[in-house]
Amino acid sequence: MVRHHDYNIAIVEAVSSKQFSRYWLHGGHLHADNKKMSKSLGNVYHTRDVLAKGYGGAELRFFLIYGAYREKLNFTFEKLEETSERLHSLQDMVADLQQTKSADQTKEEAAVTNEVTSTFENHMNNDLDVKTAFDNLHEKVTKIHRNRESLSEIELKRVLNSLRRVDSVLQCIY
Repeated sequence: MVRHHDYNIAIVEAVSSKQFSRYWLHGGHLHADNKKMSKSLGNVYHTRDVLAKGYGGAELRFFLIYGAYREKLNFTFEKLEETSERLHSLQDMVADLQQTKSADQTKEEAAVTNEVTSTFENHMNNDLDVKTAFDNLHEKVTKIHRNRESLSEIELKRVLNSLRRVDSVLQCIY
């Protein structure tokens, strides 16, 4: 670990008498418009700036986690809009699933719903590959959404519970 991290951990643990973190991940730098964010360049964005443009906390959170954490992240409002649209697409399908009236289940949908959580977990276990995990989740939910009228009540509840479990990690779907 880099020395300043050891220092931060030592301070927090001394004050709290509790283990600060079992894992420490160092992310890439945040850039703005392909330049390092700095006050001298005048390209520093604060959360309030993003909120003032009409974006919510879930959209900002999703933008920040939707990518490889080790690589630099380039913030632009255009990229924020793109990731927000991707998130809204999934949120809309989940809202539709919550409103769906159940029917008789088919074997195909049962197999797909079982994959929702396991596929997500597999990608997250691969060095926190949030982008691939989310993209695969989006693909699976799209397939489920297309055939939502054929889901039984039990299967529909299973899908929604799986999505809630996934959202306990992402915290931006519901």
